[in-house]
Amino acid sequence: MSREKSKFLQREWDVWMALREKKAAQKLAEDRLSNKCNEAADLHRQCTDLEAEAREAQTSVATLEKKVDDLREALVREAQERSAVKKHCQSEVIWVETLLTYRD
Repeated sequence: MSREKSKFLQREWDVWMALREKKAAQKLAEDRLSNKCNEAADLHRQCTDLEAEAREAQTSVATLEKKVDDLREALVREAQERSAVKKHCQSEVIWVETLLTYRD
């Protein structure tokens, strides 16, 4: 075989090996990209799930805030009623003490 043909075959071999390496590197890169896409899809699903949970939590918080407001209003009414009853009782005590004073 001639020297030129040998060089040509060696270069051709080198090109084929380089092509094989490039294909292997491309396959590896495509696999990594596929994995990253799957990870991104999983993260997107998780975000969607978390958004739904957050909306549910906001609804629950709003409901609880309403209950707290209602209870606070009921507590204020109860305190006002107790204060009114206390004042009435104090008036009654004064009236009874006054009667007792005149009785003696």
